[in-house]
Amino acid sequence: MKGFMNFIREQSVVGLAVGFVLGGAVAKVVTSLLLLILLIPFLVSF
Repeated sequence: MKGFMNFIREQSVVGLAVGFVLGGAVAKVVTSLLLLILLIPFLVSF
């Protein structure tokens, strides 16, 4: 967390925007994978 705060201080707004976009992309990937992992057993059971 300390490294992240230093990065934000050094890169300011551009770094914050890039971090926000990357965080959003990672969140979508994780959500999709979890949904897939949870749905496959459910679909296979039918």
